[in-house]
Amino acid sequence: MFLFFQLYVDVVEKVWASVAASGTVIRAEVSGSIVARCFFPGNPVLYLTLNTPLSTTPQDGFTTGMRMSEVEFGNGVEVGGSGGNSRQLCVMTIPGQEISIARYTLAPDHPHLLPFTLTSSIHNLTPSDSELRLKLTSNTGMGTVSPQVTFRTVTPPNTAAIMSQTSGPREQVVSFSPSEKTLTWTISQFPGGSYAQAFIRLVDSGGEVNIEVGELEFEVSRWVCSGIRIERVKLNPAVDNLKKWVRYLTTSDSVSIRLQ
Repeated sequence: MFLFFQLYVDVVEKVWASVAASGTVIRAEVSGSIVARCFFPGNPVLYLTLNTPLSTTPQDGFTTGMRMSEVEFGNGVEVGGSGGNSRQLCVMTIPGQEISIARYTLAPDHPHLLPFTLTSSIHNLTPSDSELRLKLTSNTGMGTVSPQVTFRTVTPPNTAAIMSQTSGPREQVVSFSPSEKTLTWTISQFPGGSYAQAFIRLVDSGGEVNIEVGELEFEVSRWVCSGIRIERVKLNPAVDNLKKWVRYLTTSDSVSIRLQ
């Protein structure tokens, strides 16, 4: 029976954004971190090669469009390594410890691609009832998945109940709190590159209603807004029977979306 050692490298980003009804990002801030977790003996040096330098200075020939306003490297992290490659980071590992490699913030003028686009419309059905139509599109591509996406908004104060239909991913729930007048749409295991729709009848809401804004909460695995990728992970000296894992995760801090 073999004893396997493990190395985890995590790229985690948090998103704050304000989005117009058209889907245009009005303001956004994305902050991220690169962290390593080591479960093996000794203190080998960890080398990471990224697809782009972590820098606030524009790079000649750099084509991925990444722009950063802040970059901070962890204690003991060397940029460039012995070969002078500015995309390479190296640091001595400590068994069983979490090592902060870098923290960064994307620049305000970075062309932000958010993981989801929400479009909506409201239609009068009867003098007393209206219908809210929502479509949520994933921008993260095939191979990614969102364990849970939640949209919340406040309904008109006279709303007595809701009736709903959904299409897209199978695990969808639309709920309504009569006391708080809040509407919640939750999608579980949302595949990247797909879309979900909800048609929600607002009973006794009034014939002409306005729902101005909603909040989107999400967690997306295997994808980050910045486009940072870890291209190579190496230990020197090498560790036998080592399993290496590179993980990407994006979560929402606060994402506000105007509906009208």
